[in-house]
Amino acid sequence: METLKVTTLTDIESLAVLDVHISARWKHDTKTGPQVVRRNADDLLSVAADKAFHNWHTKYEFYALGVEPLILQRGSRPLTIGNNALTRTKGYAQRWIAETSYSTAKRSLGESDQRNS
Repeated sequence: METLKVTTLTDIESLAVLDVHISARWKHDTKTGPQVVRRNADDLLSVAADKAFHNWHTKYEFYALGVEPLILQRGSRPLTIGNNALTRTKGYAQRWIAETSYSTAKRSLGESDQRNS
């Protein structure tokens, strides 16, 4: 196996990785992300995700779990622009911090070429 799909849940205050979902199958993040949220719902106040998560099923499930979804909407209507601005002020802008955990993990694991092993 050469590649794995990894989805993480990262705390934006401490940069601690709270949960990791690893799969050899290529499920889309919109399938694995909610699984990670379900497993950790008791410990979460909100979750920031990209626009691919913007559907009423996912948002409804997050609200039902007591987790506020911070998900930007697609589009350029004034209502959408206003909603996205509000979402950014609630903490969505901190989502980039999770990218730091991905980058750190990649650097610490290094590149691996199994064909030469």
